[in-house]
Amino acid sequence: TGTDSGTLLNPAQWLIDAIGGGAVLTPEQAAKNSNVAACVSILADDIGKLPIHTFNNQKKDIGMKHPVAKLLYERPNPFMLAFVFKQTIQGHIGIYGNGIAYIKWGPDGYPVALWPLDPVRTFVQLDAATGTLHYRTQNAQGEVYDLKPDEVLHFKAFTRDGIIGIPPWKTLIDELDSQNALKSFICDFYRNSTLSSG
Repeated sequence: TGTDSGTLLNPAQWLIDAIGGGAVLTPEQAAKNSNVAACVSILADDIGKLPIHTFNNQKKDIGMKHPVAKLLYERPNPFMLAFVFKQTIQGHIGIYGNGIAYIKWGPDGYPVALWPLDPVRTFVQLDAATGTLHYRTQNAQGEVYDLKPDEVLHFKAFTRDGIIGIPPWKTLIDELDSQNALKSFICDFYRNSTLSSG
């Protein structure tokens, strides 16, 4: 008929529509893609293994002498080893574009714990009147907390505004959507025991 069907990597839009493509891809759906999951997992594991050194003003590595060093080297909070904390934050960056942690400060002015925040329940808000940032987060019980920037560590993927990170997989959203649509089509095809004629 002369209709362009595109290629396997870049199918024509009519073909995507015919097999159910074009839907909005959420971070959770992207994480189910085997390619995305593998990339995020490998990078998170590798970042988790890297040490974070603490230095003094003379740029000398002071090892475990600083109070924050224990959080970075050993245990950021009572439930996590340093590896798991770094792995979690990097995983959030890979899927959501942002890895955010709450800094619990002690009475002596030093941090005593670092807690990863759920990126789905944490939002960066810019006050247009004052030009200040704050973070609003919600725990599993539905309680809402407003945090100041000095109570938060915010690690971002590529960002257009310097405030909100963009998930790396967003650059491949059309390809991922096509893959998901094709996978769904093939599953339905075999589930319905449909046989091609000819």
